[in-house]
Amino acid sequence: VSDTFTTTHKDLEIIGSRIMCYKMNGYAIENPIHKITNSLTMHVYVESAPKDLLKSLRSTIEKHLPHSAVDFNTYTYSGVKAIQKTSGLKDFILVLPEHETTEMVLVRNGVISGNGSLPFGSATLARQLFGKQSSGIREAMQKSKNLVSGTLNTTELEQSTLLLKTIKENFLTDFRDVLWKMNYSLLFPSTIFVGGKSLASYCMLEWITQEKYANETFTVNGFKVAMLGGKDILMDKKNNKKISFAVAVSVIASETFEIGKNIVK
Repeated sequence: VSDTFTTTHKDLEIIGSRIMCYKMNGYAIENPIHKITNSLTMHVYVESAPKDLLKSLRSTIEKHLPHSAVDFNTYTYSGVKAIQKTSGLKDFILVLPEHETTEMVLVRNGVISGNGSLPFGSATLARQLFGKQSSGIREAMQKSKNLVSGTLNTTELEQSTLLLKTIKENFLTDFRDVLWKMNYSLLFPSTIFVGGKSLASYCMLEWITQEKYANETFTVNGFKVAMLGGKDILMDKKNNKKISFAVAVSVIASETFEIGKNIVK
């Protein structure tokens, strides 16, 4: 798998290669070790990123943490496995809003079988709603939090409500387009999970739930949409244990140096 991927995607580096499912003689099996079979099929999910980007990130981090190993991972695979572990579901759609984009993942029979990206995220939404009235993205993001908490002033609330109508239509157009492209059959799993609890997450939860075309075209009884946040605790029914949905850790490194008379950070 690694050799094939490297040959066809020379500008990308594999940061994770996960075997999601083994099939022996056509039957799915948890552990194939020491077993004999006439045929073996493996479903592998490969995570990758541009080599130049990873090289830049590694060099910056290693300057500050020279004795630490640097590994990269994606949120998508972790989210899928956490949902499978805690809910037991094998068929669902995961929608993950990030800063500038939203990732959509289709899971069938426990295997990631399709994915796509939308030009919509927490920062994108904040910029569209409050960019003109804010000094920068931080202030716009804070106003997004105020909108969720209900502490936004009346004028900004009225303006954002009007803007959300246009943003909603653009998002749903992209949402339907991604659904069409990443599915090989007409009907989708009826369960959708929306990750995070930002303004973008709340909007997507409401918009997807109320969207008639997708609910009537891609499912039999409509989508059942649920929101999952990083602090949510779900119950593992088999072992009666509590398992958190996700844990994310990040390190931010910056340097300040002088070029001529300009200070660059």
